[in-house]
Amino acid sequence: MIEINLLPKELQWKRFSFALDKKLVGLLAVGIVIVLGLAGYSFILQVGKISSLQKNIANYKAETEQFAPEIAKIDDINVKKGQLMARMTAIELLDRNREYWVGLMQDIIGRVPEYLWLTSIQEASAAAAGKTQPAGAPAGSVKSTIEGFSFSLNALATFIVRLKKSEIMSNIEITSIALQETEETKAYLFRLTCDFNTPKAEAPAEGAPAAGIAGGQF
Repeated sequence: MIEINLLPKELQWKRFSFALDKKLVGLLAVGIVIVLGLAGYSFILQVGKISSLQKNIANYKAETEQFAPEIAKIDDINVKKGQLMARMTAIELLDRNREYWVGLMQDIIGRVPEYLWLTSIQEASAAAAGKTQPAGAPAGSVKSTIEGFSFSLNALATFIVRLKKSEIMSNIEITSIALQETEETKAYLFRLTCDFNTPKAEAPAEGAPAAGIAGGQF
């Protein structure tokens, strides 16, 4: 079918034509190649770095496994050293308060009447009693327990009366009394609580670790 355009030339549709310059096309191609080359180089470089890091990690793991026995021995030595230092500190504290403990035991034993004997004397630590005492300050009173057997309640009453006269102990209370019977005899198992008025604590020597005695049993 033949089409005739009767419109003036300025109003007629013009065909759109687009022509690229060969130089421009060449420059674009070169630019794309350069970008792709840089991207490839960067990728190869990153892969090399990752491979190097993985090798270093593998080497470090191998060294760690190689020295694992030595590290375990060092940790064990450090644990034993801490335990030894704690025991040394406890011994030093006991040695500094040796006269107090000797006097305490003599005081209690001297108040035990006939037909009564003791099985346990325990002093709770200040930490167990919920008290904190700075070095060099009076240690104060520490809740403690005395356990034993008595053939009669009169002997137990005499013992409590004698304990109340002591300057080393205070707040003496009976927590339990139970009759223990056997085929041969019977005796009362008793448990007392009291406060041992501990002496003034000495400041630890310079450089010595600060540690307390968890408890004493005689």
